[in-house]
Amino acid sequence: MEIEHAYAPPYSSAKDPVNMAGYVADNILSGKVKILHWRDIDPEDTDTLIVDVRTSEECAMGLLPNAIQIPLDELRDRIGELPRDKRILLTCAVGLRGYIAYRILAQHGFENIYNLSGGYRTWSMIRDTSAEDTVVPSVPQGQQQEERSHESVAIEVDACGLQCPGPVVELKKQYQVLAAGQRLRIRTTDPGFSRDISAWCQMMQAELIEVSQNRGVIEAVIGKPADTHLHTATCVPGKGGGDGQTIIVFSNDLDKAIAAFILANGAAAAGKKVSLFFTFWGLTILKRREKVAVRKDFLSRLFGWMLPSHSGKLGLSRLHLAGIGGWFMREVMKRKNVYSLETLIGQAKENGVRMIACTMSMDMMGIREEELMEGVETGGVATYLEQAEKSAINLFI
Repeated sequence: MEIEHAYAPPYSSAKDPVNMAGYVADNILSGKVKILHWRDIDPEDTDTLIVDVRTSEECAMGLLPNAIQIPLDELRDRIGELPRDKRILLTCAVGLRGYIAYRILAQHGFENIYNLSGGYRTWSMIRDTSAEDTVVPSVPQGQQQEERSHESVAIEVDACGLQCPGPVVELKKQYQVLAAGQRLRIRTTDPGFSRDISAWCQMMQAELIEVSQNRGVIEAVIGKPADTHLHTATCVPGKGGGDGQTIIVFSNDLDKAIAAFILANGAAAAGKKVSLFFTFWGLTILKRREKVAVRKDFLSRLFGWMLPSHSGKLGLSRLHLAGIGGWFMREVMKRKNVYSLETLIGQAKENGVRMIACTMSMDMMGIREEELMEGVETGGVATYLEQAEKSAINLFI
């Protein structure tokens, strides 16, 4: 806990990971928190109540057997729902929120409580790799071979090397052209795909026939239900009330712009109706690469001189490195097969993501509609609020 490291933001945080590991170990050794490990979870144990304190969106991707969900932010108001005569196992994604929930319950007099070490992520990763080849659901070997045969699969999708949300975006693109009753097979090396695919199929009401993992390659076979009416009602964005996603893009930092479009494309690939509302500095992300001749006053021209001229000129929020940080990030993304910002923007257009430029901010900063790339709408606060009213998720970046 007390080891001293020189503090330098490019290399480590003020409290080094070594310090954090020491704090965790001391909490356990001193009895401030009691833990259980993934191997201690018994689905048949009726004397233990498992409480997942993650958000509803996270829990939609998977839960421990027989677990109930109470988001951490609601825990204090819902403590009365928890029994004091049972052992309670708290869990979250990796253990931090589970520890916070543990401390809350301990200060309210609960004693028979535990935190799951490593959280749901550790449990799910070990569960997924506990066998060399994991198959869901289990079917006879002969039937597996038949389903694996190329004759039974209409479309093959090779998404190996693509990072999230690339595999899901490619999956949705091919799933849309798949005929009712047909199947497709997708292969990817994205480690999170084996857990994401189940949630994606539930949201799209697709049939998850098989998931397997072998030597780092995840393979899934997905079928399109013969009931095309059901499929259409589920997959067309914007059909459901309150099921959309809105993102306010305030920043023009390259890393934050990439994050915004990754989230938008991921949501669109899951059938959500997504709107990106660009305001103030975020407007520069939408500017055309080619110069457009427009008349501006001096202040408007001054803004143009000071701000990036288009997405290719964006810098990083950290490690700007005298202007080369953005280039460095793009090189790393290229080597890691992560889509560039420009590719993500193009995918957003293809996926039906609405990109709305704030007219008030445009007027203040002297940006004309002719300078924006094709497909961008303009609107004010009312336009944004209309979309936010229909959304279950609203983010500010």
